[in-house]
Amino acid sequence: DGPGELQRARTIYQQGNARLFNGDANGAEQAYLEALKVYPGYVAGYRGLGFAYEQQGDVSKALTAFRLYLKIVPTARDASLIRKRVEKLQKSVRPGP
Repeated sequence: DGPGELQRARTIYQQGNARLFNGDANGAEQAYLEALKVYPGYVAGYRGLGFAYEQQGDVSKALTAFRLYLKIVPTARDASLIRKRVEKLQKSVRPGP
């Protein structure tokens, strides 16, 4: 894995973001998976997958992806936002009192 793979993963990830923002969650999912395949250490791909799965309505997969992202980079700049999102998703699967 060299700088070329990292740059390629970043480009693919950005394409995934564009697809996600345009409402193409399936296309975004494929892009994030491809970015992770090209450069497995590009952990933002897991965050992207979380958003794509959430947009697709797959809460279980979204939680798995977000949790993996937080496990790998617990001090990420957006970690607190992702933790709040995880809490919100958890409540949607098992409503409290």
